[in-house]
Amino acid sequence: MPSYSKQVSSFYKAVSVTPTIDTSAYSDGDHLGTLHTITIGSGWVGLATLVSVTVLDKAKQSSAMDIIFFNASPTIASSDNAALDFTDAEAEKIIGHVSIAASDYVTLNSNTVACTGLASAISLKSATEGVLYAILKSSGTPTYVGTTDLIVTYTFGLDF
Repeated sequence: MPSYSKQVSSFYKAVSVTPTIDTSAYSDGDHLGTLHTITIGSGWVGLATLVSVTVLDKAKQSSAMDIIFFNASPTIASSDNAALDFTDAEAEKIIGHVSIAASDYVTLNSNTVACTGLASAISLKSATEGVLYAILKSSGTPTYVGTTDLIVTYTFGLDF
C-alpha cells in the first residue's frame, strides 16, 4: 500500500495598518482609532498564527493598549475616543486579543516602538477569505499629535 504524506509549507506575512486616530486626549478604556482591516491575501482560508505585533508610535506616547481580533467585521457601538463598546452579538466575533504594555516600548529620538513576540502564538481563523479585523482599546491616557501617529504591524505564520 502506498504511503502519502501531507506537505506543509510555512511562511510569514507582515501586514501594517495605520488607523486614523484622534488628537484629543484618550482615557483608559477608550476606543482607539478606526477598525483595522487586516488583509492576509486572497486564497488564504486556513488559520493564521499571530507571532508578533509591532506598534510604532510617532508621538512618543508609549501608551498601553489592548488589541482585540475579530473573525468578521464588527459593528462597534462607540466612536473613536469614547468608551469602547459593542453588543454581545458582536462580541461573539472575537477570536483573540493581545496586550501591549507601556513597558514594552523602546524610546528612540523621534518615536517609540513596542514589539511583542507572543509567548503563546494565537491561531486566528477568518469568516471571510483572507481578512481579519482588529480594534484598539486604550489602556492609558495618550494624546497623539497627528491622526496617523500609530502604525501597527501584525506578523502571521501561515500554513498551507
